[in-house]
Amino acid sequence: MPFGVMFHHFHSRKIKKFGQGSIDKNQFENIIKFLKKNFTILTPEEWILKVEKKKLKKKDICLTFDDALLSQYDVALKILNKYNLKAFWFIYSSVFNGEIDNFEIHRKFRSIYYKNFYEFFFNFSNHTDKNFISKKIKKYQIFFKFMKKFYPIYSNKDIEFRFLRDHVLTQIQYNNILNKMMTEKKTNKKKLS
Repeated sequence: MPFGVMFHHFHSRKIKKFGQGSIDKNQFENIIKFLKKNFTILTPEEWILKVEKKKLKKKDICLTFDDALLSQYDVALKILNKYNLKAFWFIYSSVFNGEIDNFEIHRKFRSIYYKNFYEFFFNFSNHTDKNFISKKIKKYQIFFKFMKKFYPIYSNKDIEFRFLRDHVLTQIQYNNILNKMMTEKKTNKKKLS
């Protein structure tokens, strides 16, 4: 089945590694070499055309960059240019309304103000109702199995965090918890953006 390969965060000597999953230029280049050897990397135009005509082949893939991060431009684009590759670049639309997108701010906050994800999660869980998971244990078990199957790189605590963030807390509750945690660390969204 054809698919897209999505990239997010990159780091280098000049760009700090912000959290889990960040890759450097050498790792990215090795991924590109592997993909070129095993798949047909389509340009965005080719991908769209094949989708419209229902002509995608099993080994057809496209590259996508999510969130339009500066590290993608500074690190990944050089490798794409080296291999004459094109990709989809998806952007946050909130900036066009003068808004700050919380998702990347929260990720940056985790990476800068905590030694690791576990330290962050410990503090985060201290700000949540301890009964959240137990109230939704069946839903959590289904979510946990799905995540372990499709995202084996996530630890149990990563999965628990994502469940709380995405399936238990409302967006307002989650943002309030993170804002409180930022205040405790003497920072805020504006400073982090």
